[in-house]
Amino acid sequence: MSFTLIQIILIGVALLGAFRTVRQFRAGRVPPAWLAFWGACWTALAVVAFIPQTTDIAANIFGVGRGVDLAVYVSIVLLFALSFKLLMKIEDLERDITRLVRALALKDSDKTDHVA
Repeated sequence: MSFTLIQIILIGVALLGAFRTVRQFRAGRVPPAWLAFWGACWTALAVVAFIPQTTDIAANIFGVGRGVDLAVYVSIVLLFALSFKLLMKIEDLERDITRLVRALALKDSDKTDHVA
């Protein structure tokens, strides 16, 4: 069985992604749910790289003309979802930082009031 250059690249990316995801999970930086999500993504990428016809089969099931179109649609949806999740996380962090800075400022102002 011979592979095209893009198949070799995609399989390499899938293996590297899976390896890094597992390593981050073992380090405690990735929760089990995200390990499962990314494991499914890396597995799907490897399957599509090994057997490109799978996207055509899935496209027929979803009523999309071509497999590559389905892959693009799914990728865009995933990117939007992950971007939204990151945006919400950033908003939460900004809110937490603001609360912390306010608390520290009040604490420091109390100390300076007693010294003077």
